[in-house]
Amino acid sequence: GSSVMGAIIGSSFEIDLEFASTKLKNKKELENILNDKVIGVFYDDYKKRKLAKDGSKTINLITPSLRNFEPYNKLLSNIKYSNLESPYKVIMTSSNGMNELKSTICSNLAYCIANNNKKVIIIDLDTRKPVLYRTFKVERANGLVEYIEGIINQEQLIKHSNYGVDVITSGKKVINPMVILEAKKLEELINNLKKDYDCILIDTPPIGICYDAMIVSKLCDGVVFNIAMNQSRKSEVKNSLNLLKEVNAKIIGLNLTKFPNSARDLTYIEYEEDKA
Repeated sequence: GSSVMGAIIGSSFEIDLEFASTKLKNKKELENILNDKVIGVFYDDYKKRKLAKDGSKTINLITPSLRNFEPYNKLLSNIKYSNLESPYKVIMTSSNGMNELKSTICSNLAYCIANNNKKVIIIDLDTRKPVLYRTFKVERANGLVEYIEGIINQEQLIKHSNYGVDVITSGKKVINPMVILEAKKLEELINNLKKDYDCILIDTPPIGICYDAMIVSKLCDGVVFNIAMNQSRKSEVKNSLNLLKEVNAKIIGLNLTKFPNSARDLTYIEYEEDKA
């Protein structure tokens, strides 16, 4: 009996190791497998994530400080230097799956840009699970859905938050998000915003869950693709990146989230060496 039990434990241990190795674990492996460069690293300082009353996540903005803004500024300068000839103005954040912190990165990136005295607007194009209205403490109503239906105009659509970031919410619930995402009016709106803002950030649902991001990517200059370390599966991430490339989306680079704190010093040295 015990030898059978031993064999079972042994085999389950092997399966666990195999299972673990399907997750993305380090920067070099990731760049090799995915053929895209890493442009940001965010350590797992998000232990305090809380659920709102309705079960959805609340995203908190970081406390403004040099240290807190540093990884965001690093990400911003890497975005800037990846294309100096024609700078990225309309930037989409996406990921393969849920809980990869794409909305957290998108919100705080906007906040960081605002703190750098640039004019920034953030658009919540996750019509299924919008969260940004809560983050920036603006009302959800009178968003994109109402704008595209012709109920409100552009001036009524743009909400000014107390964080220096202008916000466009998704608006009321809609049965078919495609109607909004494929509207000519959305494309025209983004072109108008380009005249008024230094940067337009767009948050979209995960690619592994729905097709929305592929449609939105056509309206953007580039995509920051978020990957949660030790969580995202190699094959799924690869698949999502391929889907984006199939629609000719420009991948600016990979942004790593939930990076283990234990690797902090090591990665920082590696990061400095990469730059040298």
